Amino acid sequence: MVRIGICEDVKEELRQQEQMLRRIMGGLSKNIELYGFPCGEDLLSEIEATGNMDIIFLDVEMSGMNGIETARAIRKNDTSVVLIFISCHNQYYREMMEVWPYAFLEKLLQEERLAAILKEVVEKRLNFTDVYDFSYRKKRYRLPLSQIRYFQSDRRTVRIDNGKRLFRAARSYPGVDGFLKLYQSK
Repeated sequence: MVRIGICEDVKEELRQQEQMLRRIMGGLSKNIELYGFPCGEDLLSEIEATGNMDIIFLDVEMSGMNGIETARAIRKNDTSVVLIFISCHNQYYREMMEVWPYAFLEKLLQEERLAAILKEVVEKRLNFTDVYDFSYRKKRYRLPLSQIRYFQSDRRTVRIDNGKRLFRAARSYPGVDGFLKLYQSK
């Protein structure tokens, strides 16, 4: 499952980007979880609550935190997420380069260009062997293995500590026992 976030404050543009991404990723035979956010603060809150995204599309000029400020906040904790800026403001190239974006796309977004970039990202960059993907109470989470401090069995759940927050996964979740051999402490 590829987790994709779109941060765009213009509702119609957000809707168009969501539709394009669903078509393109479906054509690449990738299942996606797509999240739309009207501002950087909402995106950061979602990442804090559920873990990292795989790909994030950022508008540069938005109310509240702009896309570059949002990208800086993301990069403090996640250097592997694919950041793609979408904007009609190209005067911010230098600031964008400081946060290591994968690409810059100009608005009005061309689906062919977006499809080419996403194909490249899927083929070359998205390697899910270094993340732990799980769900708990119908909410999906994705944490980089490098950020997980420990797993702890606790009756019917597994506790997952990343140093900032304690997550839980159902012990019966297929990824838990297949990934780890769990032992109860006495």
